Amino acid sequence: MTSTQWKHKIFQAQKLTKNKYNNYKKQRNKLFEKLPTKS
Repeated sequence: MTSTQWKHKIFQAQKLTKNKYNNYKKQRNKLFEKLPTKS
């Protein structure tokens, strides 16, 4: 594998994790909205 291919692979992986993290945050926010807020 060339270094460019490696960089591309790493980039793809980072994008995936970022998407997963964003989805997780969205779902967590939905959960928190359902809960009565404690202020």
